[in-house]
Amino acid sequence: YVRPKHIMYSHIKRILDKFVALAILVVTLPVTLIAILGIKISDFGPVIFTQTRIGKFGKPFKMVKFRTMYQDKVEEGFDDDIEEIEHNDKRIMPFCKWIRKFHVDDIPQMLNVLKGEMSIIGPRPVREEVYDENRENIPFWECRNWVRPGWTGWQQVNTNEPIPEERLAYDLYYIKHRTLFWDIVIFFQYLARVLSGKCK
Repeated sequence: YVRPKHIMYSHIKRILDKFVALAILVVTLPVTLIAILGIKISDFGPVIFTQTRIGKFGKPFKMVKFRTMYQDKVEEGFDDDIEEIEHNDKRIMPFCKWIRKFHVDDIPQMLNVLKGEMSIIGPRPVREEVYDENRENIPFWECRNWVRPGWTGWQQVNTNEPIPEERLAYDLYYIKHRTLFWDIVIFFQYLARVLSGKCK
């Protein structure tokens, strides 16, 4: 049984997702154009990098990002979200270090939000192999896919630890207690961390 308040929450959140995604695309347009030009000048490969991630109810989708690594260093199975990437990683184009630092490379994910594959707030989507491995080894891992994956979320504003169990705890807490007001709080907490350059 799905409670009416949860249905109302989902409908309102979807409307807000579209509005915020469009607003972000418009506000960040100058930065986006600089990023596109810089990537093309640094390396003449494609500007956009796509990678298969797991969405709501375990459905795969293609998540889009700005490519920040040299074209010959990009690997389909490489998760460029995890914190094992060091600041001096030679695969990252020098121009793109600031793009990663301020998460400009995540702006194209607004297209995923508009398509309904992602939400602004929710558990971060993971790669298929990570999903399959954690589903086998970590109890309740699949529960994080009861909602749309997010551009950012409760876990991202609270911890940078790559430990899957710890990330899952934050995600499940969010799923159980989520509200529109809390979504708004998380959104502005994330923006504050991004603008300060402290968000990984």
